[in-house]
Amino acid sequence: MKRHPGVSKDKRERYGHVVTAAYREVDRALGEIVHAFGDGTVVVLSDHGFQGYERPDGTINYNHLTAPDGIFVAAGPLIRPGHVDGLTVFDVLPLLLYLKDFPVAQDLHGQLNEQLLVNGLLARQPVRHVASYGVRSAPGAVPIKSDRDVDQEMLERLRALGYVQ
Repeated sequence: MKRHPGVSKDKRERYGHVVTAAYREVDRALGEIVHAFGDGTVVVLSDHGFQGYERPDGTINYNHLTAPDGIFVAAGPLIRPGHVDGLTVFDVLPLLLYLKDFPVAQDLHGQLNEQLLVNGLLARQPVRHVASYGVRSAPGAVPIKSDRDVDQEMLERLRALGYVQ
């Protein structure tokens, strides 16, 4: 059964191993990084996964829609081994701030997930907080608008189009 339509047998044989080989190379490099850090903490993450799924006709479709939510792997003397459910990409910054002994901003969307930390760490190194680190935009960035500003702008556009008096 031809799983990759439009791809010749020769190309499937020649390149069919590339993705698997790339994953193995990343795993090898990650192992070297973790080893090089020794007593340090290493965090690896992706905001989304990537996965192929088989269609009813036997072909493979690759996309992000059916993929896992993401990847989070952490290792080191401060990280508790094991699986933790419920993490979001927003929880990464509070963790990194805590691990580097910076205060965690209270206005962050995420939170420090204590399940990630070895037992007793919070007693030895309590979480410190700061209200906010503020907002800083890059040169030329569009300023962030409040909900009120967006609502007002939308009303003005609807009035200009004649939908609202």
